Order: sequence, then C-alpha cells, then structure tokens
Amino acid sequence: MSIILDALNKTEKDRGEKNQQEPAPSPFMPPKKSGKKSPSFFILGIILVVISVSYLSFSLYKKFGQKPKATYQPVAVIPKKIDPIEKNPEQMREKAFEFYQTGEYSESLSLWEKLIKLEPENPENYNNMGVLYKKMGEINHAKESYALALKKNLRYAEALNNLASILIMEKNYSRATELIDTALQINPQYAEAHLHRAYLLEKEGKLIAALEHYQQFLALGENFNKKLKGEMELKIAELKTRTQKEVLP
Repeated sequence: MSIILDALNKTEKDRGEKNQQEPAPSPFMPPKKSGKKSPSFFILGIILVVISVSYLSFSLYKKFGQKPKATYQPVAVIPKKIDPIEKNPEQMREKAFEFYQTGEYSESLSLWEKLIKLEPENPENYNNMGVLYKKMGEINHAKESYALALKKNLRYAEALNNLASILIMEKNYSRATELIDTALQINPQYAEAHLHRAYLLEKEGKLIAALEHYQQFLALGENFNKKLKGEMELKIAELKTRTQKEVLP
C-alpha cells in the first residue's frame, strides 16, 4: 500500500473521530459558482457547433447539392411526314409524267424510284424509268431499265420496242429487228413498232415492205403531233416514187 494512501486513510480516521455527526464529504467537488465559464466548456461548445453545422451541410448537400444521375430515356422516333401522293401509286405516276413533260427530270426520276420500291414487280415502272433515262442521255441506264422491265415480263411490247430503238442507235440492226418483230406479234396495232420496223426494212433496201409499215404507222398514230405526221407523209410519198421507179422497166 502506498504512503499517500496511508496518509489519506489516517486523515479520514481523524476526521471521523472529531466530526462523527457530520456527513461524509462527496467524493466529487461541486463546481465553483462563477460568472465566467470554463475555457474547456467554451471550446467544447464550439466543437459541437462546428460538428452540427458540418453534419447539416453534408445532409443538405446529399439532398439538394448532388447532380442527378443520368437517366437514359428511350428516344421516341418521330414519324416521317408522308406526302399524301406517296400513298397512291397512280397519283405518283401521273405526277412523274407531269414532271417529265415539263422537263423536271430529276423530280420525275425520284418518283419512279419510289414507285419501283412500292411496286417492284411492275414492269411499267422500269420501262418508264428507261424512257426518262434515255431523255436525259443516260443510255446505259436506259438499257438496264428496259432489260429489268423485260425480266419482269418478257412479253412487254413497250419495253421490247424501246430497247430496240437504242439498239438501232447502236447500229445493232439484227437484234433490234428480233425485238421489233416480237413486239408486233404481241401487239399488231403498236404504231411505234411499225415505225421502227419500217426504218429497219428501209435500211435493208426492202422499200415496198417499209412503205407498208410507214403507212400502218400513219394510220395508227392518230395522236401523234402534226409535225411528225407531216414528216411521215413526205416519207411515204418519197418511197412511193422510189418504188415506182424500181417497178418500171
């Protein structure tokens, strides 16, 4: 046992003998009443305030200060506005012809391309695109279009005649003759096919046969313009003169 503890025990014993009637003192000394607060208490208060403010700031930051997490919403596909004309192939065809007649070839071509997508099995669309390509001077594209039309329908007289007209330009007369003869077998009343056959026969020197086809063309082509009719009348008159000279001894 330590000397300090012995001294404390002795002191307590002496106090007990002198003041047996006095209550034992509290082991803790009561704080001294003073107008000034203890510095340690003041510092502790500051610390508590700082902690409270920090906690409050952190709570508010978590609630309001954080950036919202990115949420990926599905993007709605805005339906493309479709021109009412594109819902009706017949109206598209009429508009394409209108553009062709007014010389607006790119607009006409665009419509034929759309028609082919709408009606991929319709040979008329390919044939008309071929006519347009030929008008634009794109001969190879025209030939391809006519060939596609015939792939859809081998007995499509218009495509046969139109492809033959390009072959005549390329001086492939034998193949052109085959196509024209087939077109006339399919449709004997096909005026333009008679015109091409007349030209081919004239190239072969078969003037009488050529004259017959020119006359057929003139009789069937009632809707052709006056200029073309006038030229055909002159051609027929010329051939008649030539054939008469050949018949005469």
